[in-house]
Amino acid sequence: MKAFIPYKLTGEVEFDGIKANPKPLDPQGLVSSVTYIAPHPCLYPDEADNGEFVYGQKYGTPELVVAIRERVIPSSSVREYVASKEKEYCKDTGSERAPRKLRQDWKEDYLVEHLPTAPIKTTTVPVMFLVNDGYVLVGTSSQKIADQVISHLLLVMSDFGVTPFDATYMGAWLTDCLIDEDGGDIFGMVEYENRQNGIRVKYTDDHDLLDARNKAGSNPDVIVRAAMFNINEDGTCVINYKGVVSQIKLDPSAVSSSTDRTIEDKRATRILVTDLCMRIVEKLNDVKKGR
Repeated sequence: MKAFIPYKLTGEVEFDGIKANPKPLDPQGLVSSVTYIAPHPCLYPDEADNGEFVYGQKYGTPELVVAIRERVIPSSSVREYVASKEKEYCKDTGSERAPRKLRQDWKEDYLVEHLPTAPIKTTTVPVMFLVNDGYVLVGTSSQKIADQVISHLLLVMSDFGVTPFDATYMGAWLTDCLIDEDGGDIFGMVEYENRQNGIRVKYTDDHDLLDARNKAGSNPDVIVRAAMFNINEDGTCVINYKGVVSQIKLDPSAVSSSTDRTIEDKRATRILVTDLCMRIVEKLNDVKKGR
């Protein structure tokens, strides 16, 4: 999991009776998108053949994978088509610009004609359930994809309920982490915004971070929008003011010194990533109200 958007669990999670689709879905008839539970990438072939979908239950952090298959038309193709139609329209009518509604109609006409045969894109999204902590981590930095995954899980899982992570005070919390005398484990990168003029500044050097810390501490209008954190010396991540966690990276030394935590061959690294994600959630739990 290289990124995640957290959601708060609001009830019990029942996995009984849910099976993965071990075979690729037939693309015939796929006009827009299809979302389904897919075999977990860490499952062995015999497990996938049995329709298993979840991994890590015995470690207290069940995981599954949701696949989204959709036909995708490049936006550049749509723009080129609309531009050509508008050029013809302006030539015929002597107008400088086609009406907005007409341009929208051309766009919809193009999509209706080309969508049924457009290339199919498959997006696989890991989902981690931290049941004891009351969180679900959807492994993407896209809010649109995360919401689509959650909507599917609400349909197929009994008694499953979530609420969005409350990011109301994330900006203030990030700012507090920056101006903390120890830097709040922030290093490597920070992006802040002056709320008075809307100007954003991004620093990626330790020396400049000191300057950013001074500015944030002396100006109440400066608020941090994203920052890189060192997580218990095991890895790093970037957390933004919306509560989205991205660029999750394990420290190579943490992997090389993990022989005592190795479970079985290819699954060892995933266990380490799971541990890192749990520590990141612990940090998110420190978010406090206001400055």
